[in-house]
Amino acid sequence: MHVGKLMARLNAKTVRFDTGSGGTIELTPQDIAGALAFVPDGLGRELLCRTWWPDGAALTERQLRDRLLSMIREEWARRESAMLDGMLAVAMGGSRGREKYATAHANRWPAMMRIESGLPMADDRYFRLRDAVIDEACGRHLCPGCSGRGSVIGGDGVHRHCTTCNGDASAKVSERQRAEACGISQATFRQCGWDRVYTWAIDRCAAAYQEAYDAMREAVR
Repeated sequence: MHVGKLMARLNAKTVRFDTGSGGTIELTPQDIAGALAFVPDGLGRELLCRTWWPDGAALTERQLRDRLLSMIREEWARRESAMLDGMLAVAMGGSRGREKYATAHANRWPAMMRIESGLPMADDRYFRLRDAVIDEACGRHLCPGCSGRGSVIGGDGVHRHCTTCNGDASAKVSERQRAEACGISQATFRQCGWDRVYTWAIDRCAAAYQEAYDAMREAVR
């Protein structure tokens, strides 16, 4: 059972008056909406709705962006704390302190604030990165081989697994595309650590989405 196809029934439909009533579908939109209520509130559910129920997700668009940005801020603060611990360890001496500092420095993210005209300003590249991650996580980059369906129809009329995306329905997004979506040059994206931020965020989104998808699948059984 494809949860996304079920959730798509919640979107607005074109009304037709030239067809008969027919039989009842296995699950009504009310059933599906009720099942969605059993999916834990959080980033995963917001991503699930954004992907398959955009009409409903439009009402909580701000919440989705705020949730992801909050996660990024918390992780940035954790890495800055590790950096401080590393500096203190170096001050105390010993090879372990230098190793701790080197690891923290390698994992450090770009600063969230920058100085412009002598005033501290939030780095808007974090906002653009957040939006780019959400777009990628919600499948805005559809596989060109199957147009986002995950399968293709062979010459014999049989549906087969798409070998281009391995059934994932999404196209591979290059580092250059990610950098452009964030408004950052590819060299800066890699050299200044923006690629680490992006990879961390997209991995968290993928994990949260999968948890929500599995919860929704259990709820509609």
